[in-house]
Amino acid sequence: MDYTNDTQRATKPELLAPAGNMDALMAALGAGADAVYLGLDVLNARSNAGNFTLETLAQACEYAHMHNARIYLTVNVVILPHEMQQALELIEDAWLRGIDAVIIQDLGLIEVLSEALPKIAIHASTQMNIHSSESVRALARYGVKRITLARETSQREIETLVAV
Repeated sequence: MDYTNDTQRATKPELLAPAGNMDALMAALGAGADAVYLGLDVLNARSNAGNFTLETLAQACEYAHMHNARIYLTVNVVILPHEMQQALELIEDAWLRGIDAVIIQDLGLIEVLSEALPKIAIHASTQMNIHSSESVRALARYGVKRITLARETSQREIETLVAV
């Protein structure tokens, strides 16, 4: 789904909630979430949580989209060189199952993904600790659509970064 031209969504904040399983996803959407972020059973920082599989991800995307909500896949781990191909294949498979964007921590994965699969919407994770205009501009060059700034970023710093 492409929400880039949806004026209503652009003018109101997005309510984003975590969903570790289908019950949590349904609860989040039932409570009014516009989007949920979730992880798979691999390449996920919360590997001990009740994560989704590629099969259950397809069901989650279908359910969310029926409720006019988005699904963001988290890949919030550092990708080792021998994991890069697996990460690309996983993200492509997830995209084909209906995710709306992928939230990534690893800059190398962002670079490789932006070149290999440029249609996939990339969001920069808060784990990247982005807090400078230089970092924002660098991520923009890779086509990153959204950046979740470092948690300790002040309001004044955010105002400066938004102007970039």
